Amino acid sequence: MTDLPPTRESATWTDGTPFSDRFRDRYFDSAGPDESSHVFLTHNGLPARWRSAAHFTVGELGFGTGLNACLTFDTWMRHAPPDATLDYISIEAFPLPPSDMRQTVTAWPALAPWMEPLADACEQLTPGFNLRVLAGGRIRLLLLVGDVEAMLQSLDARVDAWFLDGFAPARNPGMWSEPVCRLLVDHTGSDGSFATYTAAGWVRRNLQAAGFVVDKAPGFGRKREMLRGRLASDSRPAHGPHPAWFHRPPATQSTHVDVIGAGLAGAATARALAERGLHVTVHDDPAPARAAPSRLPGLIVRPYPERAANLRGRFYDGAFAHAAHRLRGAAGWHPGGVAVLNHRGGPDDAMLDAEALSALASRPLATGGRWLPEAGWLDPSAWAKAWLDHPAIESVPGRPKSANPDRPTIYATGASPTPWDAQHPVSVSRGQLSAIAVADVGADRPALAGGGLCIPQEHGFWLGASHVRGCDDTAPDAEEAEKYLAEWAERLMTEFDTGSAVHMAAVRAGTADRMPQVGPVPDAGWWEEHYADVRHGRPQQVFPAPRHEPNQWLHRGHGSRGATAALLCGEVIAAAITGAPLPVDRDTWAGIHPGRLLIQQLRRGEQTLSGN
Repeated sequence: MTDLPPTRESATWTDGTPFSDRFRDRYFDSAGPDESSHVFLTHNGLPARWRSAAHFTVGELGFGTGLNACLTFDTWMRHAPPDATLDYISIEAFPLPPSDMRQTVTAWPALAPWMEPLADACEQLTPGFNLRVLAGGRIRLLLLVGDVEAMLQSLDARVDAWFLDGFAPARNPGMWSEPVCRLLVDHTGSDGSFATYTAAGWVRRNLQAAGFVVDKAPGFGRKREMLRGRLASDSRPAHGPHPAWFHRPPATQSTHVDVIGAGLAGAATARALAERGLHVTVHDDPAPARAAPSRLPGLIVRPYPERAANLRGRFYDGAFAHAAHRLRGAAGWHPGGVAVLNHRGGPDDAMLDAEALSALASRPLATGGRWLPEAGWLDPSAWAKAWLDHPAIESVPGRPKSANPDRPTIYATGASPTPWDAQHPVSVSRGQLSAIAVADVGADRPALAGGGLCIPQEHGFWLGASHVRGCDDTAPDAEEAEKYLAEWAERLMTEFDTGSAVHMAAVRAGTADRMPQVGPVPDAGWWEEHYADVRHGRPQQVFPAPRHEPNQWLHRGHGSRGATAALLCGEVIAAAITGAPLPVDRDTWAGIHPGRLLIQQLRRGEQTLSGN
């Protein structure tokens, strides 16, 4: 997986047709939608296969201009059942800029209403997996930016119909190679199909060798033939690309799910599950002993470009891009940028001086820093209340005495106890904010971050935050506020009346590796018995599929970054429970899985927390 930003291509347009200088081939010709419909829809048996489908997954090699996606979305919404959902996975190594995408449909105005939100969704792309939710939750676009073979190796999905639409095999052979064809088979669902415009003999042989039954069909226009086919037999890997211990459980057969917790994690998870067709009951304690950060009046939603571009950095970059798109128009969301002040003393090329940053932040600042134009701040209470307002979600007060074993239960409980605490407890830390009255602030000005946060209100700021490790006391403390209020007074070059400040505290729940716990709860004793040999590192050793605590799932451990990552993690939980494509790559799934610490301990031959 590359850490570099995705390379944006720029098409050359001639007589309304885009051309790739890199591959010396057209993205489409003058009959674009008609050819796409003939090749990919008709010869995959669509939309007839959609009419009785509650869910369907399309996979595409070669996103290109997004024309196939627009056509598919338009046809899906007109022919699929009104409560059905579509996952559309597309792989593209060199995405076009949104301006080229929008230009694509000038000749086909009927598709323009789909291209605009699609192009908008592609404004911020990161290398690897990019999830965007469209059409009010009925369509999920998973755009994989990178090399096709690497992306397929990292994908966990069962595809019902493939659109093989890479550039001509002679010009882009890597897209049609035998390893790629084998990976396509690995990711094809029962009775899955493919269609492609090409009839090249070596492509046909690669598809047949991989396990597809292939036949020729009449091509479109001047193209005499094309290829189509179906899976020869269901002989694919049973559990996706993960090591045995990270295989996800079988998809639930229940139509009902319980979510415990109505904060950021709980609301995000409940909404994602409801949009996938499940009935969700959300249980929440209105006054928990350890109040979560979602009880605070404001939280920053931003990427972390100052961090190293490791797995954690990539995860939060992708989570932020997803959140920034998903939050548009949402209650409690205040976009407009965030100024991240330099509090570490290490300037770099991305930092602005104090004068330039002050102009963007619309207030005098004592230091320079970074400007993040797509970031913003979130009122978590207003957002969660609105996010849970969905016909398939019921909210009830209080926490159930025990989980219902017949349906999934997701513990989105922050620092409150969960069934996994004996194995991998979260670390708690107290965080406090203070409301300060200041004249002429204006609630529409950007928020500030960096060594704390400053959220503008109509007549003042919410300032913070403290970080008291190991403390779960949420009683307001004026003395605790003195340090961070003094720091913010210096940064904002002003004086505060701290005597009238109002304080509010909450308890963060973090983890040692600063990644959340998102996934099924392992059966710890069974794992320790059956995976003990991982410490020997035998490459050929085969391990059994994992056993989990029945229907128990976790979504917690975000620390101070839940506002950025909860939405994506909610989608991960919903996909894992329902058997839909995972919206994160295999390394990220392993990095957030609740069983990761246990496997690390077993690899090192250490005594686990259960003492086995």
